[in-house]
Amino acid sequence: MTALNGGKSPPVIDSDDLLEDPKHVTAAFCASVGIPFIEDALTWEAGGDPSEHSWWDGGSFHANLAQSTGLQPQKRKYVEVADAPERVRRVHRRMKPHYDHMYKHRIRVSKTV
Repeated sequence: MTALNGGKSPPVIDSDDLLEDPKHVTAAFCASVGIPFIEDALTWEAGGDPSEHSWWDGGSFHANLAQSTGLQPQKRKYVEVADAPERVRRVHRRMKPHYDHMYKHRIRVSKTV
């Protein structure tokens, strides 16, 4: 993970962390890559036509995005790996070690920052 980055771990963002604390995670990311943090970029006006960007999922993702005004924690519908189809379990077995490795390097922020 560090070979192409001068021996330094690249910034890794866990989506749950980002949605739980958008301001601090985004600020930490910006600091890690040397760009300014612009707090105003964390909110936006709802609107837009989701059909312009929905060719692949029927529009649900982009419809939700068009109605949003910022990043917010999401309710997840997790499925137990043991209950998933075999092909999903196979992919999970192959990818989980990579996920775990990257997760160890994720950006972490203090709630007191």
